[in-house]
Formats: sequence, C-alpha cells, structure tokens
Amino acid sequence: MAAFRYQALKSSGAPLVRLLVVKPAASHDAPLECRLITSPFPSSRRYEAISYTWDGQSPCRPVLVDDSQLLVTPNVESALRHLRRRFFYRRIWVDSVCINQADWQDKMEQIGQMEKIYRGAARVVIWLGEGQNTTSRAMALLKWKLPIYKLGLHLPFMRYRAKYALAGLRSELQAALVHGASSLSRANTTPLSGLDSIIHHSWFRRLWTLQEISLARRAVLQCGHTKLSWRLLSNALTFEGVILQPRVPGSVLLEGGYNPSLPMRGVPFLKRMYQIQALQEWVRRSRRRINIIPIQRRPPLAFIINLILTGINPEFQVTEEVDRFYSLEGILQELGIQPLSPISGTPTNRLDLYFQAAFISLATRFDSLRFLLHTTGEPWAINQPSWIPSHANVPWSPDISESEPYDMESSETPTFVFRDQSRILELSGYFVDTVSSVSPIMTVGDGSQSSKLPSNNPGSRFRRQREGWIRFVRQAISNNPLSYGAEVALLFKLLVHPQVMGYYDRGNVPQQMWSFTDHRLVKHFARWLENAVEVNELLVGSEDSGFDLAEHFLSSERIVAALGHPDHSIGYHRALLLIQRWVREYTADKRLVGTEKGRVGIAWRSVQPGDKVVLVRGVGSPLLLRRVSHDEFTPSYRLMGPCNIPWLPWKSSTTEGLGALKQFFVV
Repeated sequence: MAAFRYQALKSSGAPLVRLLVVKPAASHDAPLECRLITSPFPSSRRYEAISYTWDGQSPCRPVLVDDSQLLVTPNVESALRHLRRRFFYRRIWVDSVCINQADWQDKMEQIGQMEKIYRGAARVVIWLGEGQNTTSRAMALLKWKLPIYKLGLHLPFMRYRAKYALAGLRSELQAALVHGASSLSRANTTPLSGLDSIIHHSWFRRLWTLQEISLARRAVLQCGHTKLSWRLLSNALTFEGVILQPRVPGSVLLEGGYNPSLPMRGVPFLKRMYQIQALQEWVRRSRRRINIIPIQRRPPLAFIINLILTGINPEFQVTEEVDRFYSLEGILQELGIQPLSPISGTPTNRLDLYFQAAFISLATRFDSLRFLLHTTGEPWAINQPSWIPSHANVPWSPDISESEPYDMESSETPTFVFRDQSRILELSGYFVDTVSSVSPIMTVGDGSQSSKLPSNNPGSRFRRQREGWIRFVRQAISNNPLSYGAEVALLFKLLVHPQVMGYYDRGNVPQQMWSFTDHRLVKHFARWLENAVEVNELLVGSEDSGFDLAEHFLSSERIVAALGHPDHSIGYHRALLLIQRWVREYTADKRLVGTEKGRVGIAWRSVQPGDKVVLVRGVGSPLLLRRVSHDEFTPSYRLMGPCNIPWLPWKSSTTEGLGALKQFFVV
C-alpha cells in the first residue's frame, strides 16, 4: 500500500487546519480507517482535540488515511481506537497526524495556530493510556462516590458516616500524592489503588499540556474506555467543597510564584494542579465580556514572568527544545499579552535567545524591571547575559510588609536601555554597600529547592546549622547589637519567604498586635528558634510534606485566637513543623551575607565578598553586582541576583544618604 502524502496548506485568506475524520467500526480491533480533510479554521466547535504524550515513541503502527498508509505512534493508535465510535463519524485533531511532522514550515505554521485549535475545540480529550481495572475503580470513586460523600456532609443523618468516609479517602489520597501510591498499587486492595497511574502520569510533566488544558473550554480525562471530567478530578484532588479553602490560593493567583500552603517536595502533581487552576482562572477572567462585579482581568507581571520561566523548568518535558518557548505563546495571547517573538533569524537551537527576546519585550511593553528579581547569578545557558532570569522553584519576592521602613517601589519610571544587540543592559542606581562576608550554603537544594537532612545524627547537625546562622547574624551586626525581639524579627525576615506572612494574614486569624514581634506567626518562629530540636523531637525525623499541613495549622490558629487558649495548647507542634518547612524551602541554595556597613541579608549562593549592593528604582529589592570591567567611564558588572537586606535605609521620597546616582552596564 502506498504511503500517505500530505498536501500543502495553501490559503490566501483564513488559516487552514487539517482534521482527522475517524470512520466508525463495530469491532474495537477493526483496522483504523480515516479521512484527512482540510478546511478553513472552524468557527463552530465540531471537532475534538487530543492532548497526550509522545513518550519517546516512534511511528510504527499503520493507519489507513485516504486509502494510503500512515504510520503513527502506539499511543496515538490506541487513543484513536478507544475514541472511535460504533455508528457515527468523529472529527479529531491530533498533532502527530494533522501536522506534517516532516515539513518544518508546515509545523511552524500549525504551531502558531495551536492556541486557536484548543480554544475552538468542542472538547479536549486528555489521553492517559489504556489503563487497568484498578484505574477504572479509582476514577469511578472520584466520579460518583466523592460527590455523594460531599452531599452527605449537608444531611444530618449522613454527616457522621460522610465525615468518616472522607477522612479515609483523604488519607489514601495523601499517601498516593506524597508517596507515589506504591504501597497502594502493590496491595491492590483499596479503591484508590489505580490512582497512581493517573496522578503520576508523564502527561503532567509535559510542557505543552499547560496550554492545551488551560485554553480548553471543556476537558475530559480518559483511560481506556473510562472517562472522568477534568473539573471533577481537579475539584476532588484539591478537595474543593470538602474543606473551606479558595479554589486557587491567593498567593498562586496573584503572584504566580511561591505557594506557602504546599510543600516544595513530595507533591509535584498537586503543585501542577494548582498551576493549571490558576491559569484556567486567568483565562476565564480574560474571556469575560460583561463585568457585573469588577475584577482584575489581566494577571500581574509577576505571574507572567513565572509563567515564562516555566519554559526552562527542567521538570517539564518537551520533544524539541524550541517547544519550551512556543508552548507558552498561546496562553500569553489568551491572557492579552502580545506574542513575544524572538529575534528574526534566530536559530532553533539557541533557546536562550528566544527567552532573551521575551524578557526584553516584557521590559519594554510594561516599562518595568521586575524581571530582574528572578535572576540567580547562575545562568542556565552558556554565554548568557546575567540579567536574564533563571527558574527557581521558590521564586524571589520582595518584602512588602507595611512595617518595612523602606520602599523600593516608586512612581518614577525606571530608566534602562538595551545595547550591543540587546546583550547589555544599561541601568542607573545607587551603590549603597559592599558584601564583606558570606556564610556557607544554608541548606542544599535537592532539585526541588528543599533541603536534605543528613542521615547521621540529623538533630545535632540541624541544631549546629541553625546556631551557625544566628552566630553569623550577631557577628555581622556586632557594631549595632539588637534586642531579643528585634533580633527575632530580623531572623524572621531573613529565613522566611515574604509571601508567608501574607498567606497567614489571608487566613483571617484574629489577633491583637502592637508591633511586628507581637505577630502570632513571629512568636511561633521565635519558639522554633528555641525548641526546633531540643524540645520537639518530632521536627527532627518528620518529612513535613503533608499537603494539608498548612491548612490544619490555620484552622488551629483560628481556634486559638477565638477561644483564647495559650499559644502552645492547640496546633503547637504543627506550627513548629510548618515553620521549619518554610525555612528549609526559602534558605535552599542561599547564603547569609554581611556588609561593610554592618548590615546582614540573604542572597543566592553565587554571592561573594566584594559584590556591590545596588538600589535600582522599579526593581523591588536590592541587587548584587560583581564588577567585570575596571574601565572608570564604562563600568560593567555581572548581576548576581537580588538580595534581601532588612531595614536598608531607603525611602522612595528622598535619596538622602545614598550618594550619587551612577550609570553602569550589566553584561
């Protein structure tokens, strides 16, 4: 039989798209017969799009297309067989068939239409393979039993049984999310034994799926012949409606970065679900035509930056490296951001130039330098300018607490110019201090920006590590010693991510606070400093990776505040455990720094003595610069990332005491 030949898509008007028409068959094992039609981009949603993974497979299974043979991957062949109807034709868009993979020009043109294809589909089918009997049982439980349990919570005569059933379901879900459900899969005795093949499927690590599911108006997850609504799966595994929590945590929705309610390790699937939910929420807002209640329709710049940095996240998989850029364009267009086109003629193997063009476009369109907060001093590509951001699982965020006596933000427009084919960034700022000492790396990241405790005597090692931090801080500020309360407040700002305080305050915990050190969270932090190892042995060996730990902590805090219990009576161990997790996550791959003027701060591990502390308007945090050129008239520096130096004397209304405003180049 002759091999199938693609016809070129030629159109002088509306863009064209290919659709695969699958002919019906009475038997599942009958040969696949299809037609490939070409038509203007369909305005009516009369087709379905498949979202799946290639998994490194090669085309080896024959499919009959227009009386010719076309080879597809086993995954695609299995999906088409399970989606084929018995009596009716079915229109499907699947990239490996509807795009001529051997024609680069056709491929690039169709990739540019992916956003319209998935947005215009009547339904997006998420194909996760043929599945097993255990998978079908787990999906049936999430589809039918969980809604019944939720309904039972509102019925007095069923409330007790529903709570008991949900508690058991919750523990099994947590075991599957945190431990990979390996024990459940081996035992094969619980209804959720097959959940492992769903939540740990490679589909959740594929980068293109972010666009495909976020733009879908309706999505269904399918394993074999078993189907489950994506909305139901999302609500079930994030427990919406079971516990009182927002659908998308505010820290994720507004900042798009660090989410204090989730651990950075142990639950990658749940982090991905929250990311997809946040994207879907912003897409839904951007599509609203009538605003009965005024809402923010475009995401903040921090969210957009973190979305772009997802493209260089090594946890996500792509078939070709250039997909790390193009897979995000459709989402950005849907959110109202114009395409961030690369430089004309950019080679496809120079991914760093694609992202360089993206951040230059962001800086000029938003007139902002906020993307500099995401630099780490360790570029992810060879010969890359140091001002291009790098991915970090715990993104940097400036301290925006009201108690902070300085404010980096200003109504003045930041001044910056890109020079030398956009490789050099010209800035102006105030050189206010110099790094004089640095600590050892505080905690070593394990690929997910969290620390590993040594296996030999972890209690004493962690105690010495924490005591070393305190000694370094006291030595750095020895010329200006602080009171105990001021020292605790300083350590809190150095060791805990700034978004943690906002997350706690959004938990609506009533309290009376006369100063920063009276804040309940700061009090918990002070007790953690004192009792992390000596008193509370639970903190030494615990994994502190429960995805509901933060939520239970806030619940306990509300009870304590409402009933007036002593601080240590309810949720005390949980509070210390959670504080320890936050400290580990934030301090991963960072160092404490001391300056020549007696200040102390925290920065990425690339910092060295002699680095300059510079204040640049419009950034939000001090920056660290390392000089690479000693030319007095054109000084050049490498950007070593932002740093957090609490109580640095800066006020937006005056520049007194900051010295002269200097121009410099960042290379």
